[in-house]
Amino acid sequence: MARLDRKRRALLGSIVSGIIGDGKPGEDSLAPPGETARKDLAGPGPKAEAPSSGPGIKAEIVEAGLIGGLANRVKKTADLYLNQKLDEIEQRIDRKLDEIDRRLAEWRDKEIANRLRIIKITLWASVIVGAFSLAYSYVKVYLLPPSEPAGISTPRH
Repeated sequence: MARLDRKRRALLGSIVSGIIGDGKPGEDSLAPPGETARKDLAGPGPKAEAPSSGPGIKAEIVEAGLIGGLANRVKKTADLYLNQKLDEIEQRIDRKLDEIDRRLAEWRDKEIANRLRIIKITLWASVIVGAFSLAYSYVKVYLLPPSEPAGISTPRH
């Protein structure tokens, strides 16, 4: 009985495989449009395992039955598609984080330049005030005669 079920599933698998085009090696007809072309253009690097690299749809139907085989194939294809989309989202997030980092670096550099400018202005103001204070003290001590305090008179001889 199990052997008859297996033969029946093999026949059903052949029919379904012919209908959905699983006969071509390396092409996954259940993949979203353009996915097979993207796999070829992807170049070297880490790749997710394609559903077509495993057993064919016929073998999956023989092992798990019609619904189980199709469900497994759809699940693998959906997982691959979701992984690709998650990778794209991660790349976009990385680009945005790099842009934010660049903007923060520019802002930090401008802030440091402004603070240095303020420190220079403060230093020059302190030097100028110190120079005026020194000049005032020099004039007061050496150039102006000492004045008498108001209300006190000195006796005249």
